[in-house]
Amino acid sequence: MKKKTLAYVIGGEARLVAETYKQDEIYKQLCEKYKVHTYIHSWTQIGKWTKDNEKYRYGDGTRPETSAVTKYYPPDWEIVKNNKETILNQYSIYNPKFIEVEDYDPSFNVDNFPCGQYISRAKAFRSIAGFNLKNANKYDYVWLGRSDAAGKGPLPELQEGKIHCPEISFDDDCFRAEDWYYAGPYEMFKNLLPWADDPLTSIESIQENPWLMELGERRVKNTHIWQAILTGDAGENIFLRDEIEWKLLTY
Repeated sequence: MKKKTLAYVIGGEARLVAETYKQDEIYKQLCEKYKVHTYIHSWTQIGKWTKDNEKYRYGDGTRPETSAVTKYYPPDWEIVKNNKETILNQYSIYNPKFIEVEDYDPSFNVDNFPCGQYISRAKAFRSIAGFNLKNANKYDYVWLGRSDAAGKGPLPELQEGKIHCPEISFDDDCFRAEDWYYAGPYEMFKNLLPWADDPLTSIESIQENPWLMELGERRVKNTHIWQAILTGDAGENIFLRDEIEWKLLTY
């Protein structure tokens, strides 16, 4: 039987690429089940999560308060810059069909909040088709992920009109669809294209999203922004959780 096709998309900062590749059983399972091509976009900057500061990483109600200065980051947060050649070499283990590495543009920050992850994943997704969107039709599914998430367990059965994710929960009476990865049919990810083609306009537009405005700044988490980008609102009838055991690696 002919395998269905899947575009494996990685975006964001290139954190712990080799170690994640080694530990992640999910990517290996995907390659067994589907015909997989990998598309990658990365920024040269890297903010390192460690065992000392990872308590600031999660927006699940356990995150300690931060100052107005650091706000979204741990007090000891430090951003370093890697060179492009190093990142290209790190990602070569995926044998990517396409990879692009760029310096991060500070204009992608809103009040010290970085929107680079949305833009980076969108750019990686955009590269599936290049400038001919018909090229993307050769893929049945998309797996939109990151460099530092490793999982083990059964693959979700991808289905029409649905997006799988690691966890679904209600936090502060807000529906959350965890953003460590999203997977589903290609059509479910077309809302990413404007984020690749016109990032600054997309940043302005998402701030005017009615659902996010209703939640209010205090309650909006990173996952909610992803939900609004992909579905326009909470997407409660679209997101499905998997049965995979996930972890985010730390330095």
